[in-house]
Amino acid sequence: LWGYVVVLGGFDSHALPPPILNLSGAEGTESTMDAGEFFLAQHAQVHSQAMAPAEGGNIEDMVCAGLSDEQLTTAPEGMNSIAWLIWHMARNEDMAVNAVLRQEAQVIDGEGWAGRLGIDARHIGTGDTSDDLQHFNGSVSVGALREYRVAVGHATREWVMQLDFAVLDETIAGGSIGSSANAFGEQAGWVADFWEGRTQGWFLSWLAAGHHYYHLGEAEVVARQLGRPGP
Repeated sequence: LWGYVVVLGGFDSHALPPPILNLSGAEGTESTMDAGEFFLAQHAQVHSQAMAPAEGGNIEDMVCAGLSDEQLTTAPEGMNSIAWLIWHMARNEDMAVNAVLRQEAQVIDGEGWAGRLGIDARHIGTGDTSDDLQHFNGSVSVGALREYRVAVGHATREWVMQLDFAVLDETIAGGSIGSSANAFGEQAGWVADFWEGRTQGWFLSWLAAGHHYYHLGEAEVVARQLGRPGP
């Protein structure tokens, strides 16, 4: 399903709010936003308000507004479902931040998420076939899925708030990606090679923020296809 992102060509970038920086301090004095605060502002925008309220609005909520669970698990011809895109974003962030950067257990492995989600997959979704997509849409619990993404976002923020950003210049240790259990489906083995040699900063900025903007744009196009009006 990787090639389906071509639908972004029809996406109106003006439909979603641009990133907003508020650099004004108390009583009108200027304050400085550091790298961590800047990341957290971007991170909130690409999640739901249940994860963290964002200035200008939370894009996941804007995309999903007014859509039923049935609609969120509907894949228009040649596209992914919005639920699958939420899964793909959550799994990439969980994998990148927890398994690769922190080298700790992923969120999906705790608190019974595997059972609550209603699906047996734990890979990042890249390369899923149409049959895989149909099975996912017919099995996943949308409520649990969105709660799982909130939990992933919270874990990321808790770590970033204590992070020494100087370490982000370092590259990922060889083998730490491929050793992550069941991270990639049969059609997505190439992703591990693509990730190898990247800096820790790339993993954090792309897979916990930039990658989400990319797929939320795709999700907005799907929402329009399902009949949800634009802003």
